Amino acid sequence: MNIQFILFVLLLTSLSSNGQQKYGKNELSFSYFKGITKTNISNFQEISSSNYYTNYLYETARPTQTVLGYSYGGNYLRKINRKLGISLGFRLTKRGQKSPKFRSIVGIPDNSLPEGYGESFYRFTMKSVETPLLLHYDFYQANRLILFSKLGVSTDIYRVFYAEYLIRKTGRNEFQVSSSQTLFNAKTSLLKQLKIHIGEDIVRFGGVGGLGAKFRIFSFFYLKTEFEFSYYGDILRSKSKNPTTIVRGSAYAFGLNSGIIFKF
Repeated sequence: MNIQFILFVLLLTSLSSNGQQKYGKNELSFSYFKGITKTNISNFQEISSSNYYTNYLYETARPTQTVLGYSYGGNYLRKINRKLGISLGFRLTKRGQKSPKFRSIVGIPDNSLPEGYGESFYRFTMKSVETPLLLHYDFYQANRLILFSKLGVSTDIYRVFYAEYLIRKTGRNEFQVSSSQTLFNAKTSLLKQLKIHIGEDIVRFGGVGGLGAKFRIFSFFYLKTEFEFSYYGDILRSKSKNPTTIVRGSAYAFGLNSGIIFKF
């Protein structure tokens, strides 16, 4: 947390610097990330309200596999000098994990059912809000191309978690949600979710890093693409009055982040 405070002070300091310098540029970007994610849930048996989800799950198929996830949001960057900048972001994120596929039909001859019928798996999804505070370094600058790296710290504020049991009921490779379980009201507004969970310290801390490129289209408009990795540790503590609704464990994601940049 101290590192994040120091980076925030640097951001404020850069904003108060002489804006007439050639490198004194601001960047406002909007991006979309998609990649491999994993939420290493460590207390699923505690948060589950159904023995069907706990006992049968851990006897049949543990949720050990990664899933595709995404995040999207905005980012403000202030240049400290020609190559170094500091940014603050806000983005909505979805991560998860799933179990291997298994057969849930017992005692029925396979030849009496459509091919693949009864194949099932569990899927778990956690939605959160990330607020990355990062240092950016442009290690290569040309007329229309900038190569950069970024590294910093971030908070991950828990919003909602839901578990789904999916089953294949036709010969096609299509799975339907058979049952589901949600922790925290998914219909509650984003602001209310953040207010409750920040107040209860349901927050993870971690790091974000990446390597990427910016392509100049106009003097004020760039396209960007980057490889990004993020990792968050477990919730350090919580003041929640209902701890059985809190998903514990680390989380990570890596993939491609693409977007647009406006310079001013």
